[in-house]
Amino acid sequence: LRDAEVLAHFWAFLAYLTEALLTEAAALTGEAEPSFAVPDSLDPESFPELRRFRAALASCDFATEFARGLELAITAARSAASR
Repeated sequence: LRDAEVLAHFWAFLAYLTEALLTEAAALTGEAEPSFAVPDSLDPESFPELRRFRAALASCDFATEFARGLELAITAARSAASR
């Protein structure tokens, strides 16, 4: 992989983990539930899919989705590294 590709994978993985850790920390301290809430202020014309899936995103099983997302990230990184 080129350096730019390695860095792109690193930043994507770091962003994924950071969001997951922040969400879990908020849930553990009682500050928030582990979910993904789409803010009302989000522009529906710019982000129609997020607005459409807002209820499903808010009610997801966060632990299951985190594990699935982590597996996808690891699989994608392995695949990219083997090219």
